[in-house]
Amino acid sequence: MQFVLGWHLQRNQPMKTFILQLKLLVLCCTSALSQNTSINQLDSLGKKHGKWEVYLTHQWKVVPDSVDAKYLWYTHYDHGTNLYLFGEWAVRFLKLTHDGSKETLVNGLKVMNGKYTWTTRSGRVISTHELKYGHYVLYEDFKTDGRLHTKIDYTQKLWEQPHTYKMTTWDRKGREEYFFHEKTKTKGWIAYQAVTQPDSISSKVLKISGDTVFTLERWFYYGKLYNEVEKVYFKGKGKGFFDGMFHGKYLAWYGNGNREHEGNYRFGQLETGWQSWEIDGTFRID
Repeated sequence: MQFVLGWHLQRNQPMKTFILQLKLLVLCCTSALSQNTSINQLDSLGKKHGKWEVYLTHQWKVVPDSVDAKYLWYTHYDHGTNLYLFGEWAVRFLKLTHDGSKETLVNGLKVMNGKYTWTTRSGRVISTHELKYGHYVLYEDFKTDGRLHTKIDYTQKLWEQPHTYKMTTWDRKGREEYFFHEKTKTKGWIAYQAVTQPDSISSKVLKISGDTVFTLERWFYYGKLYNEVEKVYFKGKGKGFFDGMFHGKYLAWYGNGNREHEGNYRFGQLETGWQSWEIDGTFRID
């Protein structure tokens, strides 16, 4: 990237003003250079790290470079590990439509922006993808009867941690289950706080301290106790309380009554000493 400094000190222009303007120019040039060099970088071991461009054909087939590409979106790597899920949609018999949002060009490629919808030739929606200037915001795919099957909300974060997101699925009976996903180098994809909407919840207040309420909750599914958890709720600016976070013991059981998980949380953070068992009662070593 080259910059041509075509700037001359005008007659009677104060030197302080000129120096200030020159500083602003240098700042803008430095910012532009840093933005240009902050994408597609490798770590000291030659592995992808940080923000990277993903190249797609007109049918969204991922290709290794921009030669045969039409679209561009961004993902993030952690020393060679891609932190975001993405399913290719290169299917001949599907049709892609766009909501008309402005797609800027980078080296001749369209930076994906707005809502994209894949449909069959008969018009049945297969999936929708919402992006903002190359970054995923929302993904949804649908069952053959038109009901939602999977929803990934990239704006919902696990404990406000970057590169985590919320995935919601629905079973045949329409029951909702959601997970917060995180990709790690050592353990791969991890799902946290998997929660199926319970049939009923019993709640007991353990302690009230100012605007903070500590509770013990028991969650029932199909009439059986599946979870016993301690949570903490904080009062918001209005009259209600924010959604609670795990704080204290967390117990989970399988449908056959065997223990599944046992551990402790502290203000939403999982503490050490977490234990898990298989459905047959065998202790699980992760």
